[in-house]
Amino acid sequence: ISTGFLRLTVPKNPDATDVTFHVEITSDVTAASWTTNGTTVDTNTATLLQVHAETPVASSDGAFIRLRVSRP
Repeated sequence: ISTGFLRLTVPKNPDATDVTFHVEITSDVTAASWTTNGTTVDTNTATLLQVHAETPVASSDGAFIRLRVSRP
């Protein structure tokens, strides 16, 4: 949040090539409204993923961010 945006930073295992990372946000954690819309990927390398929400924290009533990992 020090950048003014809700941010998620995740180390990645470069040997785990069979997984997909999805960063999702919502304003209501009790609803089924998680979405990848409204996020920006800052860094996506073999060892690091950094994503931030597009709405500044100061302009938001509240938000949650999560990482969902899936395998095809």
